[in-house]
Amino acid sequence: MAITTSRASWTGLVGKQSKVQDFLVSRLKIYTIKVTVGASDNYVTGGLAVSLKDVGLTSYVAVIPFNPSGAVGIAARYDTTNEKILLYTSNGAAPALLAELANASTATNNMTIEFLVIGQ
Repeated sequence: MAITTSRASWTGLVGKQSKVQDFLVSRLKIYTIKVTVGASDNYVTGGLAVSLKDVGLTSYVAVIPFNPSGAVGIAARYDTTNEKILLYTSNGAAPALLAELANASTATNNMTIEFLVIGQ
């Protein structure tokens, strides 16, 4: 199998702004959303229910988690279909894989998770 590339379709955009770029720049905004879990709110299998519409967003194209604080070794992911924050940690095996946090885990108590959201 051969891999081929072509620059022809891109040369027309060099130094020019397309109509798509105009639309995206005029409509989309970048937000940081901070979600803080309560002191006695344990994790629930399937994720923590958080709707981005509750903070005034009508639509979004990207939700990027960063900086989960309060627990070491936990990775976050936002499930846009179900509007839930899913949290993962090591499964303890070698090589380590990510597994969803256990139901009723207290690792989320007082945890703050921040998201970079691109939307409107």
